[in-house]
Amino acid sequence: MSHKKCVHDTMEKTMKEYENKKLLLRNKMIVSSRKQALAIGLSKVQGYCKFTKEEITDLLFKVEKDLNNIKKKIILSNLIELKQLLVIFNKKKKTKYIKLLKNLLWDKITYQHRNNIKLDKNMWDEIEKINNI
Repeated sequence: MSHKKCVHDTMEKTMKEYENKKLLLRNKMIVSSRKQALAIGLSKVQGYCKFTKEEITDLLFKVEKDLNNIKKKIILSNLIELKQLLVIFNKKKKTKYIKLLKNLLWDKITYQHRNNIKLDKNMWDEIEKINNI
């Protein structure tokens, strides 16, 4: 099953459980907050849904294309995709790829800083997570 379909199915199942008041916390209490249900769904996704080799290759191509286009503005979704890719590479001990992608990111951040293009707090939060990988 593809990662995208797995994410969709897992989130859909979790949200249906929430809407039917069948989604439970560890202490067996019913989840009452939609935000909490989303967080539970995303946590399940991290455990259940894996990328295929083809999806990893496609993601790498997309991330490299974005990072190499230094003049293109950084957007949050691209940072999240980069973080996903780095997590995969970290598990596979591919440190050369990790260093290369991080260097490309910092080159892009530097370029944008020099050109007075601001990054918002959410972007800086993702960059900090990326830096810690």
